[in-house]
Amino acid sequence: MNNVDRPRGLSARLKLSVTMCLLVVGTGAVLFALVYLFLLRYIPDGVLNAKFGEFAPSRKDLARAFIPRALWALGFLVAGSGIGSWFLAGHLLRPLARMQRTANSVSSGDLNRRVHLHGPRTEFSDVADAMDSMLDRLENQITQQQRFAANASHELRTPLAALRTTLEVGPSQQLPGPQFIQRLQHITAKAERSVDSLLTLSRAQSNGLAKMPIDLSLLLEDLVEQYLPEAITRGLEFDIQLGDLPAVEADADLLEHAVANLVRNALAYSNSKAWLCSRSDGSMVEITVENDGEVLTSEQAQLILEPFHRLERIGSIKSSGSGLGLPIVAAVVQAHGGSFRLAPRPAGGLSALIRLPALKPWAPSF
Repeated sequence: MNNVDRPRGLSARLKLSVTMCLLVVGTGAVLFALVYLFLLRYIPDGVLNAKFGEFAPSRKDLARAFIPRALWALGFLVAGSGIGSWFLAGHLLRPLARMQRTANSVSSGDLNRRVHLHGPRTEFSDVADAMDSMLDRLENQITQQQRFAANASHELRTPLAALRTTLEVGPSQQLPGPQFIQRLQHITAKAERSVDSLLTLSRAQSNGLAKMPIDLSLLLEDLVEQYLPEAITRGLEFDIQLGDLPAVEADADLLEHAVANLVRNALAYSNSKAWLCSRSDGSMVEITVENDGEVLTSEQAQLILEPFHRLERIGSIKSSGSGLGLPIVAAVVQAHGGSFRLAPRPAGGLSALIRLPALKPWAPSF
């Protein structure tokens, strides 16, 4: 909702000052009432009998002597409280004005502005720190989205340019019909894989997941049956150690896609051996996928998690993927409240660890 046209109301500083003045007036009225109830009403209002030469004031005499001076004192107190509360409110609300200026700067496009409120911890400092953290995450997400959009545009432009070149040059080269069609199919299949990966990543980063209880043991067994023949065909040793796992609440399609990506990458970039292990400590479920291969550094392993960063760009490994497999895994795991860690193995290759919260078994309450 746009509140630019909202009418201007009284400032918080003025409201605090007026409230303080009203509080002083109310306190004075209570004091006047107490003086009357417990002092003046017990004094007679007529002429009092007194000894010769002495003066005994009546209720009217005391009222004429007390009330004007009390009103003057109350007026000075109200004025002093108003001025003092005005400056005190300005000092107390200064962090709020600073946060407002920061928010206006950020809304104008300056994502580098922060509140940076110093001093001891107060309610305002807690809000300022939360605002700075929110702006840090916002700037990081916007930067990632901009980089992702640029990389995605470049990634999709490549097959389109290849398709256009093939259509323009192919007839002039008099390619045979089957070969020409095969080349077009290869280019369109690559573009289709990139688009499917982008859609999967977008779905994983959204909040509209169709979560339901999933038998993770059954899911892993299905993946083993699917990829074990490929490992045998390629002559790879596929070490599988699956433990008894509790159910997890997840989107079945996305979770299967994420684990399948890890298994597929482990087999594709393995020299001779890959591992698939699973265990649970009751509250968390762990899935570990490892493979031997080229020795990589921690920086290179983290670089792979960036969208469109393929293995071939950081080493001598040849890759035909879209560069979105591991970013999809990280996004899927994060969307399910878990954690994903990718680390190089000392002997070569990578180790990928997925940790997901286990679904607590339902128990009737009495």
